[in-house]
Amino acid sequence: MTGQYINPYLVDDRGIWTIRARFADTPMGRPKIHTRSTGLKVNGKNKRKAEIIMRDVAEQWERQVKEFSPIDPKATFGDCAESWLRMKEPLIRKGTYGCYVMYYKKYIEPRLGRIKLKDLTHNDIQEYFNLLSKKLSAATLRKYNVIIHGTLEKAVLDGILTFDVGNVFKMVQLPKKRKYEGKVLSEAQIKAVFEHLYEQAEPLPAAMTLGMCYGLRRSEMCGLRWADVDFENNVLHIKNTVVTVRGGTDESEHTKTLASRRDIDMIGASSGCTSAGSGKA
Repeated sequence: MTGQYINPYLVDDRGIWTIRARFADTPMGRPKIHTRSTGLKVNGKNKRKAEIIMRDVAEQWERQVKEFSPIDPKATFGDCAESWLRMKEPLIRKGTYGCYVMYYKKYIEPRLGRIKLKDLTHNDIQEYFNLLSKKLSAATLRKYNVIIHGTLEKAVLDGILTFDVGNVFKMVQLPKKRKYEGKVLSEAQIKAVFEHLYEQAEPLPAAMTLGMCYGLRRSEMCGLRWADVDFENNVLHIKNTVVTVRGGTDESEHTKTLASRRDIDMIGASSGCTSAGSGKA
């Protein structure tokens, strides 16, 4: 008995019993006719022998097809993405996890979430990124790809998707990432900002002053404590962050990167803030 994927049949090919079946043998390929000669001459006596060979060949073809097929035909991309998110939650910072959930729910799930893995193609993912590349930066697309790539990789590890298909999905092309270039405000622009800040309620003036004069990220401004301010040596110790997460805030004795953990000389009270760099938010 043949399996569910292949429906072979025998034909007379110049006097030889030949096996034929129509199926796609690659994840993105179109169905095509495959043939295999039995080597048996066409006559009533050999047909039974040819049918036995046909069953063996069909099983070989089915194994070939299954190597490129999802193991669980009911699994959707969304099922696997949510499983990946649950796995990552205890392993990463709350702020990072919150971003992953937001990226998935807002930008990935509406487009890919309901697609069954057995129907998902490389082209679906490539078209998704091509569409977003018209309005989002290459850096942002890479953040989304972390989720998509992680989801498919976990699907392989969980036995829901085969290794061969998972590798094909990794071949998605993303726009080249441009090197970040910080911008510096002019003295006139800084003065204009401070004039406006004087009219605002705390803590906005203090936070903006830290950002403009020292190039701190928002999380670093919010995480700065009195214990991190060394008045004796006029140094700010940047080593603590506070980010917004679902249900409140998350404080951590870590910065975004190891290089971000730094000491900054404070500007003298008499010199004022005359120039500023724009740090990455």
